Amino acid sequence: KIVKELLSPSSTSDTRCVKEEWARFINTIASLRKGRNYLAPNESLIIGMQKATIAEQSDTHTKQHLLAALQKLSLRRSVQTIMINENMIKWLLPLLSKSNSLSDYTLEYGVALLMNLCLRTEGRKKCAEVAEQAITVLASLLTHPNHETRPYVNSSLYSILTLKSVRDKAIHQ
Repeated sequence: KIVKELLSPSSTSDTRCVKEEWARFINTIASLRKGRNYLAPNESLIIGMQKATIAEQSDTHTKQHLLAALQKLSLRRSVQTIMINENMIKWLLPLLSKSNSLSDYTLEYGVALLMNLCLRTEGRKKCAEVAEQAITVLASLLTHPNHETRPYVNSSLYSILTLKSVRDKAIHQ
């Protein structure tokens, strides 16, 4: 039911409100360890949340809550695997490249999610596939006025630069 609501088109203000409240509710549940224990095994929910986040065209409250919930859930290895396999990294990089048009909330949770995914070998490999973009985005975030993102940016860079192919691209960029 929740996945269906999240993926339904937001044609009316009522639909948008319902979607936003579901996203807020999921984010609240994901904030607690027991909530993550409850949500993490539901692969269709994770994929649905990811699709709903991607479908939001602008930096809406719905997108913010879903992205925050995904970041909190990405503390779990099983959820990281789902997100990596569903190409979350390739969606996050273009989003984060527009850092000046994102809310601090979206930026912080987006960068933290990227960091969690880059901590995994498979996540680093996905970054290596788009190494130039990853390096460009992360390098630009190092100088972003929001200092809260720096530890996540540094950790992401440190993780992906462990791959020789990424280091080589960084040197030549």
